[in-house]
Amino acid sequence: MPLQFILGSSGSGKSRYLYETVIKESLAAPKENFLILVPEQFTMEIQRNLTELHPRKGILNIDVLSFQRLALRVLEDLGADRRRILEETGKNLVIRRAAMEHRKELTLLGGSMEKNGYISQVKSMISELAQYRIEPETMDGILESLKDQPRLYYKWKDIGILYHAFQEQMAKEYVTAEELLEVLAEHAGESRLLSGCTIALDGYTGFTPIQLALLKKLLPLAKKIQVTVTVDPRTDWGRQGKMHELFYLSQKTIQSLTNLCKETGTELLEPVILGRRGVRRFEGRPALAFLESHLFRTGKSFFAGGSSYPEDPSEEISIHACADPREEAEFAARTILSLRQEKGLAFREIALISGDMETYAREIRRIFPKYGIPCFIDETKRVLLNPFLEFIKAALEMLIRDFSYETVFRFLRCGLLDIHQESLDDVENYVLAAGIRGYTKWKKEWTQETRSFSGEDLPRLNAFREIFLEKTEVYCEAMRGKKLTVRQRTESLYRFIAGEKLQQKLAGMEEDFEKQGKTDEAKVYHQIYGTVISLFDKMVEFLGDEIISLKDYKELLEAGFEDSRVGLIPPSLDEVLVGDMERTRLKNIQVLIFLGLNEGIVPSSGKGSGILSEEERSFLSDQGVTLAPGTRENSFVERFYLYLHLTKPSRRLYLTMAKADQEGKAMRPSYVVGRLQKLFPKLTVTDEDEDRSFKKRVWTPENGLSCLTEGLLKLKNGEFSPEFQELYLWYRKNPEWKEKVDRLLQAAFSGEQDSGIGREAAKALYGTILTNSVSRLETFASCACEHFLRYGLRLSERETLEFAPVDMGNLFHKALELFSEKVEKSDWTWFDLPDEEAEKLTEEAVEEAAAFIRSPGLKKDSRSAYAIKRIRRIMGRTIWALLLQIRSGLFEPGNFEVPFSAIENLKAVNLDLPGDTKMKLKGRIDRIDYCENEEEVFVKVVDYKSGNTKFDLAAFYYGLQLQLMVYLNAALELERRTKKEKPVIPAGIFYYHVEDPLLELSGDEDPEEIRKQLLKELKVNGLVNSREEIVRSMDRFLNGSSSVIPVSVNKDGSLGKASRTATTKQFAAMSAYAEKKMQELGSGILEGRAERLPYERKNQTACDYCIFRSVCGFDQKDKNMKFRRLEELSADEALKKIEEEMK
Repeated sequence: MPLQFILGSSGSGKSRYLYETVIKESLAAPKENFLILVPEQFTMEIQRNLTELHPRKGILNIDVLSFQRLALRVLEDLGADRRRILEETGKNLVIRRAAMEHRKELTLLGGSMEKNGYISQVKSMISELAQYRIEPETMDGILESLKDQPRLYYKWKDIGILYHAFQEQMAKEYVTAEELLEVLAEHAGESRLLSGCTIALDGYTGFTPIQLALLKKLLPLAKKIQVTVTVDPRTDWGRQGKMHELFYLSQKTIQSLTNLCKETGTELLEPVILGRRGVRRFEGRPALAFLESHLFRTGKSFFAGGSSYPEDPSEEISIHACADPREEAEFAARTILSLRQEKGLAFREIALISGDMETYAREIRRIFPKYGIPCFIDETKRVLLNPFLEFIKAALEMLIRDFSYETVFRFLRCGLLDIHQESLDDVENYVLAAGIRGYTKWKKEWTQETRSFSGEDLPRLNAFREIFLEKTEVYCEAMRGKKLTVRQRTESLYRFIAGEKLQQKLAGMEEDFEKQGKTDEAKVYHQIYGTVISLFDKMVEFLGDEIISLKDYKELLEAGFEDSRVGLIPPSLDEVLVGDMERTRLKNIQVLIFLGLNEGIVPSSGKGSGILSEEERSFLSDQGVTLAPGTRENSFVERFYLYLHLTKPSRRLYLTMAKADQEGKAMRPSYVVGRLQKLFPKLTVTDEDEDRSFKKRVWTPENGLSCLTEGLLKLKNGEFSPEFQELYLWYRKNPEWKEKVDRLLQAAFSGEQDSGIGREAAKALYGTILTNSVSRLETFASCACEHFLRYGLRLSERETLEFAPVDMGNLFHKALELFSEKVEKSDWTWFDLPDEEAEKLTEEAVEEAAAFIRSPGLKKDSRSAYAIKRIRRIMGRTIWALLLQIRSGLFEPGNFEVPFSAIENLKAVNLDLPGDTKMKLKGRIDRIDYCENEEEVFVKVVDYKSGNTKFDLAAFYYGLQLQLMVYLNAALELERRTKKEKPVIPAGIFYYHVEDPLLELSGDEDPEEIRKQLLKELKVNGLVNSREEIVRSMDRFLNGSSSVIPVSVNKDGSLGKASRTATTKQFAAMSAYAEKKMQELGSGILEGRAERLPYERKNQTACDYCIFRSVCGFDQKDKNMKFRRLEELSADEALKKIEEEMK
C-alpha cells in the first residue's frame, strides 16, 4: 500500500507517464482494479486518451472517475446509503425554506436573503463549511471568541442557524455532494472495488480537507496510489513552500499527502522525477522552454537566443494589442484559420483561454460562425434570461403587483404568447395614455378616449383585453388565495404553462436555432423545459404541504432558478476549445491563444470573499478555523493556473490584450506583459490596429461583409483603395452575394443629407395650402428632418397618464386667461386691484383652470394635491409680479389669449408662396397691451413661458425665434383696423417666465430689498422700442436699471449698453424680415425638404432635446453628415444683417 509522487514541471510528461504505467500494470494484472481519479470535467477526455494509448484500444479493468463518481459507484455497489444527492438547485430551495422559517432569528443576514444571488452565496458558504469539515456544533463552539467582532459574531451565528436548519431538513432523505465523500470514507473498507486496487490521481492542483480524509482511508486499502504533482524538479519540492512562491500549492499537496502517509504508516516510495534534462513538450521550441523554466521565478535571467535560434521569440511567443475584446476575438479567428490553412493544424489542436469568459465567450459566439470555426465553450450556461423563465417570473410578478403596467407588458412581451405585435403596441400605448392600472381596470370594459385613441379604436382594444383575460383568468383566480400550499401553487402554474403549450413552443424555437446553426442555443431550449419541471418536482417534494404567500413562492422559485444551468457537450471531436483560466484544464494542444491579458482580468479584480470578508476570514484563521483560500491566496493560486496554461502549447503561444473595453474605456495591460518582456527583451507588442488591410482581415465571404461595409463608408467619405475594389468586385461577380451587396450599397448611400421627399409627396402630406403654427416653422428652421417626422409622418412620443410639463404650461396659460377675464368683469382695474382680491381671483382661476384642463394626470391623490399647491404658489407670485410691472407703466392690458388665423384675413398671417400656393398661420397671442395718447397708439405683446426662454435676435435672424415678431405683426394689424386715424407704433415684444425663483440671500436683507430682487428676477425679457416716450411709458420710475423691462439709463438719461432696444425703423425691418423668413420656410416645406441638416450654434444643436434622435439616423461620425453651423452674431450684428437684407 505505498504512495508515489510523479513530479515534474509543466510539459514534462507526467500524465503520459502515469497513463502508460497504469496501462502496462493493468495488462499484467487483468483481474485487478485500476482507478484513475481526475477532476469531473476531465473524465471523458481522459477515457478517450487512454483508449488511444491502450494497445488493445479498450480499458476493461481501468475506470476513469472523479471523486464524486467514485463515491456514487461504491455506495451503489454496497447499497450502503440510499439517500439521494441534493443538487445545487435543491440546496437553494432548502436554504430558502430555512431562511423563511428562521427569519426572525437572523440578526444580520435576514435583510439580505431576498437579494438576487444571495441564496447562492449562502449555499456556497455552507458547501465550503462542509468541504472543510466544519459542523454547526463547531461553529457554536467558537462564537464566544468572536464577541469582540460584533459584525462577524452575528454573521457567523446566522450562518450557523441556516447551516443547522439545512442539515435538519435534509438529513433523512438527502446527502450533499460534499458529504458524499465522508459517507464513502465510512464505507470504503467494505468495498471490493477499492480493496487492493491501484489508484492514480491526475490533474489536481490540491485537495480539500474532505478529500484528504477520504485519501487517508484509501491509503491502507489500495495496492498502490500514484499522484502527479506539477513542480519544478530543480527546487526543494519536499519542503513547505511559502504562499508567494509559484509552486506553493504543489508543495502544500506533497506535504499533506506525506503527513497522511506518516499517520497511516504508509510507505512513501521514491518519487518519479521527470524533466530534469529538459521538458519533452518543448523540444525544438527554445522560447517556450525558457518560458516554462523562468516564468514567475526569482532571478534576472533573460532569453538571449543561441547559435541555432534567434533572440527574437516571435516565432513561438507573440503579444498583440487589439482595439477591444471584439477585435481580439476577430484576431483569434483569423489566426486560427491561418494556422489551419498554412500550418495544417486541426481545430482540436488549438485552444483559447481567458480570465473573463462572460465577455469573450459572447464575442466568440458572435464572430466564430462568420469564419466557419467550430468551437466548444467550456461552461455551463445559466438560464436566468431564457424567455420561459421570464414567462414564469412575469406571470407571478403580475399578480403580486396587481397587474401594474410594467408587469403586464413584461409578461405580454416575454416572446411565448400568440399575440400580434402591432396589436400589442397599440394596447400598450392605450394603457399608458388611459392610465389602466390594476386587475379591476383590466376586467372592466375600456370606454375612455384619449388624444391618441378615439371611440372607433375601443372595440379593437377591448377585443385584445378579452383575449388576455381569457388566457390568464383561471390562473389568476387559482393563484390569488392567501393560504395555498407550495403544491397547489405549483400545480396551478403548471396548468397555466401547459395551457399555453409552452413545451411545444420551446421545441419549435429549438428547431429554429438548429436550422440557423446555433447549436448551443438549441441545446439550451432542448433542456430548459425539463430543467424547470424538475425544479417544480423538487419544490413539491421538499415543501409541498407548506402554506406559502405568493411573494414567498416567487422568491422560492427564483432561488431555484439562480443555479439552474444546462450543460453542453462537445458536438464534435475536431473543434477549438474555449475555456476559463480556472475551470478549464488543457491537454495535448499545439497552440494557445490567451485573450484579455489586461489589468482587472489577469490578475482578476476579484469576485470578493463571499459572505465573509477577507478580514473576517483572516480573523477566523487566527482562531484556528480553516476555510477556502482568501483573496490574497487566490491571487497566488491564479498565478499558478496562469503558469499551467501558458506552458500548455507545444508549438505557439499568442497573447492578446484590449486597448479599451466594450464601452470605450481605456484598459491597461496586465503585469504579465511586463514580466514577459523582461524575460524576452526582443518581445514587442504588435498593434493590430496599425494594419487593418482587407487582405489581412478577410478569410471567409461571411467575415468579408463587415470589411466591405467598412470600405463602403470610407468610399462615401472620399477614401478609396484598390484592395477594396478587388473585394467589391468579387462579391458583385458572385450571384449568391450580389443581392446582399446591392442592399449594403443602397444603405450606405441612401442617407445623403440633401435628399428630400419631393414636391408631390409634400403635396400629399401637407396639401397646397400650408396651414402652420409659428412653432412649426421654427422646427423646420431648426431641422427639416425633425419637421418631416413630427408634422409629415406625425410621429410623437407616447401619451402617458401623468401631469406632464406641457399640462403645467397649459394650466398656467388658462389660469392667467381666467384671471384676466375676472379682472375685466370686476369693478377693479389692473391698477387698483387690492391684494386680497387678487389672491381670491387667483385661487378661483387656478381651480377653474384645473377643472377646464382636466388633465388625466391630476387625480385625487397627494401627488396631484402637491402639484396644485405648487401651481397656486407660482400663480400667486406671477400675478404679484405682473400687477407691479403693469402699474410701473402706462400700458394697460387690453386683450388676452387673442386667437388669429386665416379667417381674420390678416396679411401678417396669410402669406403667398411661390407656385400659386399659400400659407396660413394660426396661433394665439397671450396678451396685448396698449398705451394711447392724443397722437399715437403704442402696442406691445407678451408671451407667457413656463420654460426659461430668452429672446435672441440672432435666433430670430436664423428663423429659430419668429413667434414674438409674428404675434406683434398680427397685433399691429388688428389695432390698425380699429384705429385708422392714428399711427400704431410697435412698442415691444416680451417673454414672461412663469416661475417662483429662488434667491440667494445673506439673511440681512429687509423685506423691501427681497421684494426688489424678486421683481428683478421676474422682469420680462425681449426687445423695447428705444423711443424715450415709449420706454418711460413702460417704466415711469426708471432710474438706473429697470426692474420691469430689459432697459437701463445712464445719469445723462441716455440708454445704457445693457438695454435690449430697437428703433421704430428697426422694428419695421424686423417685421418685414419675419414675413420674408416665413415665406422662405413655408416654400421649403412645400418643396419637400426633409434633409438631416440640424443646426449647430455655440454649444447647442437642434439634436440636444430632439425626441427623434434615435430614429433619424443622423451620425456625427459620418463625414457626409454635418451640422449646419450658424455664425454667432451679437444683437447689433443680427439687427444690422436684417436691415441690410430688407433695404
